[in-house]
Amino acid sequence: MAKINENNVEGFTLNDVEDRDLDTKGIMEENGLVSMMSPLIADIKDKFNEAERARQNREYQWLRNVNSYRGHDSAEGKFRNSEKSKVFVRTTTVKVKAAYAQIVEALFSDGTFPIDISSTPIPEGTSEYAHLKTDMDVEPQGAKQEDLGAPEGPLAGIGFAGDGFELAPGATANKLEFLGGLKEELSDESGESPLQEGPTRDPNLPQISPAKESARRMKKVILDRLEETKARTEVRKAVFEMCLLGTGVVKGPFNINKTLHKWDTDPDTGESVYMPEEVQTNRSSMVSTWNFYPDPNATTHEEMEWAIERHKMNHAQLRSLKRRPHFDSGAIDRLLIRGFGNYERKSFEHTLDEKLTTESEGRLYEVLEYWGYMDREMLEEFDLPTTEMVDDFVQVNVWVSGNETLRVVVNPFIPQRIPYYVVPYEVDPYSVWGTGVPEAMEDTQALMNGFARLAVDNLALAGSLVFDIDESMLVPGQDFTIEPGKVFRRQMGGAGQAIHGLKFPSTANENMMMFDKFRQLADETTGIPSFAHGQMGVMSPTRTASGMSMLLQNASLNIKTVIRNLDDFLLKPFGEAYFRWEMQFNPDMDIKGDLEVKATGSSSLQAKEVRSQRLNSFLQMAANPALAPLIKLPTVLREFAITMDIDPDEILNSPEEAMIYAAIIGRQNMAAQGAPQAAEQQASAGGVQIPGEPGFTGNTEGGVEPGMEGGELGEPAAAF
Repeated sequence: MAKINENNVEGFTLNDVEDRDLDTKGIMEENGLVSMMSPLIADIKDKFNEAERARQNREYQWLRNVNSYRGHDSAEGKFRNSEKSKVFVRTTTVKVKAAYAQIVEALFSDGTFPIDISSTPIPEGTSEYAHLKTDMDVEPQGAKQEDLGAPEGPLAGIGFAGDGFELAPGATANKLEFLGGLKEELSDESGESPLQEGPTRDPNLPQISPAKESARRMKKVILDRLEETKARTEVRKAVFEMCLLGTGVVKGPFNINKTLHKWDTDPDTGESVYMPEEVQTNRSSMVSTWNFYPDPNATTHEEMEWAIERHKMNHAQLRSLKRRPHFDSGAIDRLLIRGFGNYERKSFEHTLDEKLTTESEGRLYEVLEYWGYMDREMLEEFDLPTTEMVDDFVQVNVWVSGNETLRVVVNPFIPQRIPYYVVPYEVDPYSVWGTGVPEAMEDTQALMNGFARLAVDNLALAGSLVFDIDESMLVPGQDFTIEPGKVFRRQMGGAGQAIHGLKFPSTANENMMMFDKFRQLADETTGIPSFAHGQMGVMSPTRTASGMSMLLQNASLNIKTVIRNLDDFLLKPFGEAYFRWEMQFNPDMDIKGDLEVKATGSSSLQAKEVRSQRLNSFLQMAANPALAPLIKLPTVLREFAITMDIDPDEILNSPEEAMIYAAIIGRQNMAAQGAPQAAEQQASAGGVQIPGEPGFTGNTEGGVEPGMEGGELGEPAAAF
């Protein structure tokens, strides 16, 4: 019997060694080297098995969707059992790609992530408008606050000594709160600011909106995070699975440490030294629908009590978990020291991978990531903060593999939530899973394949002759192979033809007519007409440009519905998660305020030129001298820049800079106007007559200059 090394068997279970010597099991049990399954792991695995059983029918449907997309037959996809031809018309592939392309084009056509951050209609703690202080804002000296109707809140105390706005005993001067997070930026060291709360009284002077400015800066920061972490790529992956399987899943955001690659010069040697810096940022990722196991009793994301994600990891991926916070290095080492994995392939993986076995399966690990509520009694053995465990059920995040608990923490999100966003292609009101494009056209795809195969099988017979031979009229022993120039020897017998060629009738036209009919039905069931994705040979009910435009607009209604699902189930909660992350972890105060997140996926289908044209029409009202003083041109210019996807900070001046440049331009205009006036004065002083001035006697066009009538040449000046 082999000697047992305690360092090598720590963490083994009886199931891991069931094929080994029975004496080995006994020694492991006697020495206490078998890690028993804790109640927490048992509960998570029971929930995982429950979710797996509940979605079995869905898995069968997903497999049929994948086979149809790949052009493979399934048992339910056969039109008749006597089919000889195996042709597969991959209309499902075209429809899935068309739906994916239309959705991605609508979401990311302008190159930005389709979310928007805006201030609430009545922002709390921040003024809607602020402007530069002018003489119009100065109140009469000695006037009382109650007499002038001055505000009693944050603006109390603004002015000068003796103006009647003195602070009451014990009161504090909180006069810059109307700027919100911008008060540090828009004030000097003494705490004074050149801005006044409220809209300006002079329409020619610029004003700002602190709430909108904070929203714009917050949006800029969030879009930068999304761009750095390639969130668009992850969302596109989820959109593809949403079109194919009916459901897409996105996860995040999570804290990560990002390495900034920097180099600095060594003061001693003068050489460039690599000095990387780590900063905290966030990351999101797409989760395959095959690896997502939600609460089977939930029909919406809000009803989910828990959700489990299944990971497939190799040695390197499992070892890298030790560098992440709150992971148990000892538990990971106990898994790795065994030398073999615990991963078991699911039945659907053989179809997805298109292979039966994998040689490296013995080196793979199955890791379950649990998010949701857990009974407090199951968490007593773990060192969790007691201040956050005040209820009987606590939201936790647990990672388990085999019989080892890799990570147990209280849900770190504030407010607590399950960080998965499940978005359906077509909403099923009785399930979290949606209906995809292949499922919607499953019957029509089978019928299209069936009639196409009928046409091919029929043409195989109709395209060749079948011969009827009367052997009694031919010499025995002849070869009946038919070939050009073939000679058959005939013997004495009855009159008539010995060899007859039979031609079977062709029904291919009827079959292809039915094929075209069901292709049209596929357009109706999916809501994606063939002409919408460039399919040629499809008859249109109209040939006019306006008629085709109307058809394309109606054809996009189905995609608009899908994009609204993306707005409601993914983009809006996803953007809110990023907003909460910035509010919780970002130290910059100028981006914080009373803001709200809006999903702009469906509005992306509407051209931005519409808003630009409306602004342009509105700007034409400024040409009316009576209305021009009422229009705030700086605000209109900022809106123009935003509609053109241009950062207004890059092309527009601040209020202070605008006043400086206005003074410079005014001086330049005065200097330019002064040069012609000086020339006129100099010409008048020299006795030179200026055209258009009184007393000018110069020549008219075609006339004769004075003194030239009797000149030496004797010809009018016009001749020259």
